[in-house]
Amino acid sequence: MSGNDNTDAIRFEAVLEELRRLVNEFTRIGVEVVLVGGQALAAEQRESGGSGVIMVRTETGLFIERGYSLEPDLLIDVSRAR
Repeated sequence: MSGNDNTDAIRFEAVLEELRRLVNEFTRIGVEVVLVGGQALAAEQRESGGSGVIMVRTETGLFIERGYSLEPDLLIDVSRAR
């Protein structure tokens, strides 16, 4: 493994840990969350000949249409708490 690969792996693990903490905190306060790997979905769609645009519609009616990019996205849409 090269040094760059190791750095990427460390950064990826740090991001995953932050997401775990975020999901755990939402769960603690009674909010259900779903994490969607939109970049992976868009890349798969492009590879199969599609446009790479993914669409998300939440329970509260929020609608997002986004093309593939390397920029991170985080959508928090709280419909109800327990």
